[in-house]
Amino acid sequence: MFKGILFVVLLLTVAIDAQLPCMDGKCPPNLVCTAENVCEACKDVLPTCLKNKGLCQGKFKDFLKKQCPKTCGYC
Repeated sequence: MFKGILFVVLLLTVAIDAQLPCMDGKCPPNLVCTAENVCEACKDVLPTCLKNKGLCQGKFKDFLKKQCPKTCGYC
């Protein structure tokens, strides 16, 4: 229950233009947890994500999870 209340308070904080920290590595829907441990909108960083979509599950998975989360389906 306390975690739920804390989460609502954090969401309200975001509404006034502050950054929402990740909670246990998780964020609300349509947001992703960044390397800085804050929640941001789900968007690709690289302009080549669509072109490299086939590599999302290969040896570049960890890299593309951070650089192309939207294209690779991580959010």
